[in-house]
Amino acid sequence: MSKKVIIVLVFLCALSLSLGAVVLFSRRACNQERQLTEGFGRDALGLSPAQKQDLDKLQQMMQEKMKPLQNDARRARRELIALLQKPEPDSKAIQEKLSEISRLQSEMQRNAVENLLNMKKILTVEQQKRLFETLCIGICPGSYGGPGCESGSFTAGKN
Repeated sequence: MSKKVIIVLVFLCALSLSLGAVVLFSRRACNQERQLTEGFGRDALGLSPAQKQDLDKLQQMMQEKMKPLQNDARRARRELIALLQKPEPDSKAIQEKLSEISRLQSEMQRNAVENLLNMKKILTVEQQKRLFETLCIGICPGSYGGPGCESGSFTAGKN
């Protein structure tokens, strides 16, 4: 095999591993968000009926914002796979598709952070503490106690 083919294969392997990690992280984050809003985290927060109603409204707005982005990201990933499967992959088209996927994921992440900030406005300081402890455990399994997720040291009112 030529040196160019080997370099392309190594690049494609690295790209595949990177995409796999991104997809895994996205799914984990989506599952955590779903758990927080569909029972698991909510029960632990001890919400009042009014808080539940307010969080339901936030969740509905979040879903309306995220659904088109998620659909666009899925479409872009399928298109990326199609580009990668071509006998002679176009590296410029691949890079452009990666940029599109990155932009969409970044926008989804910004929306998720905005949603968390809006949730904080509804929750008491103690509920915020429980929320962020749950997020640390769910998003970063095994890292509870690491930077930003120190056991017992989260102070919701100061962050």
